[in-house]
Amino acid sequence: MLKKSRENVLIIGASGFVGRALAKSLSSTRQKLFLVSRKKSFKARGVKLYYGDLNSLTFCRQILKDIDIVYYLAGYKKNIAWHVNKPSAFIKGNVWPLLTFLMFFCTFVQLN
Repeated sequence: MLKKSRENVLIIGASGFVGRALAKSLSSTRQKLFLVSRKKSFKARGVKLYYGDLNSLTFCRQILKDIDIVYYLAGYKKNIAWHVNKPSAFIKGNVWPLLTFLMFFCTFVQLN
């Protein structure tokens, strides 16, 4: 298989602390960046931005099209006390989106 001269990189959670640093670091490489954020206020130049819900299989299908590398850095965070008092919100915000994404990703990989 021939190696592509330019890889398509997807960063999920690109508006977070680690996501922004990774996007900045990769912006100087030959890789083409695709960034995903929940925050509609998040902006970046020279990249394709996606805003959406990772609980949606349709959205997951859309963002994985033609992607070679995925960095999943998304997280729904509050302070520890908030998460301890509302464990269902932690699961809904962190676990379900990851499981939905992985479920689609595994199906996607098997089909290709």
